Amino acid sequence: MKFTCKRVSVLLFLTASCLVTLLGRIYFDQMFNKVMNSQIQKNMALKNGTESFKNWVKPPVPVLFQIYLFDVVNAMEVVTKNEVPVVMEKGPYVYKLIVEKEDIKIHDNHTIQFRQPEAYVFDREASVGPETDTVTSLNCLFYILAQSLKHQPAIVQEAVSSLFTMQGDGAFVTKSLRDIWWGYDDKVLKELAELLERLHVNVTIPSKFGFNLDKNNTDAGLLNIYSGTSGNFENFEVIDRWNGLRKLKVWNSHYANRIVGTDSSAQPPPLKKYKNLSFFDPHLQRSFNLDYTKSTKVGGVDAYHYVIPYSDFASAEDNPNNAGFCTPDVTHCLPSGSFNLSITAQGAPLVLSMPHFVGGDPIYQKQVRGLRPSQKKHQPFIEYHPLTGVNLHSARRYQIVMHLKQMEHFTAFKNVRDTFLPIMWIDGTGRIDNATLHLFKTKMQDFIDSMVYVKAALVVIVCLTALMAIGLVLYWRKKDKKKGGIARSSSDDRLLLPHPRGEINTSYDDYRHLSAVTT
Repeated sequence: MKFTCKRVSVLLFLTASCLVTLLGRIYFDQMFNKVMNSQIQKNMALKNGTESFKNWVKPPVPVLFQIYLFDVVNAMEVVTKNEVPVVMEKGPYVYKLIVEKEDIKIHDNHTIQFRQPEAYVFDREASVGPETDTVTSLNCLFYILAQSLKHQPAIVQEAVSSLFTMQGDGAFVTKSLRDIWWGYDDKVLKELAELLERLHVNVTIPSKFGFNLDKNNTDAGLLNIYSGTSGNFENFEVIDRWNGLRKLKVWNSHYANRIVGTDSSAQPPPLKKYKNLSFFDPHLQRSFNLDYTKSTKVGGVDAYHYVIPYSDFASAEDNPNNAGFCTPDVTHCLPSGSFNLSITAQGAPLVLSMPHFVGGDPIYQKQVRGLRPSQKKHQPFIEYHPLTGVNLHSARRYQIVMHLKQMEHFTAFKNVRDTFLPIMWIDGTGRIDNATLHLFKTKMQDFIDSMVYVKAALVVIVCLTALMAIGLVLYWRKKDKKKGGIARSSSDDRLLLPHPRGEINTSYDDYRHLSAVTT
């Protein structure tokens, strides 16, 4: 095959087109992501007056705070016959959680300071019953007071035990959701305060008791986060300080006292697949890890699914990093699956775990019957948008537990088993509202999805260009071969003339010789 100037020009053009398109496809994702990230960061920086700032102040994420209570169905047998507690879950009782940032101060170092009060509004329609529904549960008020007196002389403990017994208070009590969560008065408290004063015992006696007593419309502290206005998005919304601290002074190790990550409402974009994250929970005064598990969709919008790993609740034996959460020291670590909250709860024997002790040591399931742990239902998770780092869907789940122990000088607790007894568990769920999801989908996700066709088109162009070049080479080769065959045929063919002897003369030279002879 001959390569003429024209043919070479055509092949060079097709080859160049193929290479340029191929390089475009190879670097398409990188270039596209760079442009998208630049635009996203420009729009997401927390500048007063922008749409992103408005959504940050009042997040478009309806949050439902769902409470599940544990009803102890064999309370009498637990006290009198030393039986294993049997519980029945009752719920959900649903509150709408209204959050809006207040006391906002923008600093020159590209950080923002704020508080975020939380208002609870009971949603009767979404709940299994009213706030007045009752369950039989551990008498937490009595038990916490008993524990606070365990180092007092036996006579003091027995006097307090008798006072509660005379008032009809035992190891278990039947109370409503409203009482357990928001608090209730107990007439024995006033008499107890007077008794301890007469006995010269210096112990603070509360006037009311409730797990969320006086906390409606309150915040979890003063947060200071990075705003992204510096152009550095590696620390976007990462916590700079909490209550003026960069490190806690609560736990027993540097690792446990770290304040790392964001408050979980967002993460620095863009997210890298398979890279784990972290967040700080001011309510629980500790940081948690977030492990990537899968890619998913939220209302048709791409999301990465993260979970709090079971290792965050593991004992120091199973996870040495958790040694600092052991209270008062590493010799008092709890079995994997929970950690001691007493240091943050004024000494009350409170323990925190995942609901139903999911992912925990089997000992918990042996101590309490009626629990049905499920990873899907009980493990906390957060789903973030990969490009913006926005929290699209989450479930903050934890369980409040009392570590019940025998107490020799308190009749009510003299015969109980050593038990980690769950009182309630919380499922705080949030999912970005449909209007905002629609914006994500129409303004971003649909455009991103359409890029699949652009990338496919680039691949098709590369293939077609390559096929065209190959086809032209084959066509030219066939054409040149055909021309070469015709040329050879014209030079080799001989003239056919009549021979004198009746034969066919196949040579023009023979014909000339014959003509000369006959002449």
